[in-house]
Amino acid sequence: MTVNFPGRTIYPQNTLQQKQNETKNSGIGVAAGVGTYLLGKQFLALPTNGIMQNMKKINSSLSADESNLLSDSFEKAFKKSGLEEKGVRILRVNPSNVADTAASMTDAHYEQISKKIPQNLKNLEGFEDGVKIPLYQNVYKQLDTVAKGNNAFFQPKVNSVLLPEKGTGLQLSSFHEMGHAINKNVSKIGKALQKLRPLQIIAPLGVMLVAMTTKEKANSAEGEGGARQFIKDNAGVLATMGWIPAIAEEALATKNGNSIAQKALSSAPELLKKVKKTNALGLATYVIMAAATGIATTLAVKAKDNIQAQKEQENK
Repeated sequence: MTVNFPGRTIYPQNTLQQKQNETKNSGIGVAAGVGTYLLGKQFLALPTNGIMQNMKKINSSLSADESNLLSDSFEKAFKKSGLEEKGVRILRVNPSNVADTAASMTDAHYEQISKKIPQNLKNLEGFEDGVKIPLYQNVYKQLDTVAKGNNAFFQPKVNSVLLPEKGTGLQLSSFHEMGHAINKNVSKIGKALQKLRPLQIIAPLGVMLVAMTTKEKANSAEGEGGARQFIKDNAGVLATMGWIPAIAEEALATKNGNSIAQKALSSAPELLKKVKKTNALGLATYVIMAAATGIATTLAVKAKDNIQAQKEQENK
């Protein structure tokens, strides 16, 4: 018998123990699901490491003449593009200037976000440093990978293309990164897709949260039903769909970059092939990450349900 008092319910001992076991089993199941997701995604994304190594190999195969031609052609194309007039900057990053570049980008980023912060908060002692320090640490970490030749990217928040020094690192990606700048400053579709890119993180997290907290549907008559059950049943697909804006924006940047490279490197067909191949490989890493996210999410949901069901069976 359940005894009801105003504002609370008292359960019999056996019912209380059952609820405690359900909570414990659910927690164990969720832990198993999250662990499966993290390990599964990391394992399934391993092919991207091989692709990145291939991209580095192609870049390192460039001769001195090819590197010089690539840099000169890129700079000429950038000046002709009209992006400079729209405030786009090209920043060459190396180990000696990474700290100063990170500080400059942090100041520019803070200036943007501070416009949305109430003045009374900005006047608080230590507020600016409290915002800038973590910003700087994150920016420095990103730029350090560029300085070491392991990355190149466009940062829309400060409207800047970050590239390694001429003749080093992923230099073949320069036209692709210019494509991202075109997306933000010229293309309405590209700009919209850039704003939707956070979905690649938000969607899988949201799907996982719902799926991990929705009861297992033992048969068609059970389970929570409705939207929650739909999300759980299609968790892998929905998590993968969160990557669609990022993949589309990357594909558009590659299209724009290749189009500019086609004109800029018309006299160097072999170099143009290397640019296009590098860009295609870069796009492939996003497709693989999307697939890895979806598969890992599906495995996580199954792991959670299986472990939870197993524990519940043991408690009977």
